[in-house]
Amino acid sequence: MTSSNMLNKKKSLPLIYALENSSLADKRALGNIYMKRVLQPEDIAQVIGILNQAGARPFAESRARELADEALSGSGLSDSGLSNEGLQPLRDLSDWALEGQGHD
Repeated sequence: MTSSNMLNKKKSLPLIYALENSSLADKRALGNIYMKRVLQPEDIAQVIGILNQAGARPFAESRARELADEALSGSGLSDSGLSNEGLQPLRDLSDWALEGQGHD
């Protein structure tokens, strides 16, 4: 989750995961932060700390990898008539996107 996503108060997978898996105090802190009209840099730092404590990044990265693997091995692609060689650019793109996720 990027800081710009937080400033725009996007409800991304890492935030939702943290809301479901954090302590009551952290859930309240997240709620209080997201209720603010304008977020401050210290709010962003607090959200990142809560996400890290909840293990949101590893969860989101793992889920993204699972979905990418499922998409690339799914019946839709195998029925596309593309060879393994033809599917390689899609695999490369998926790997590139997953390696760069979550970094500003």
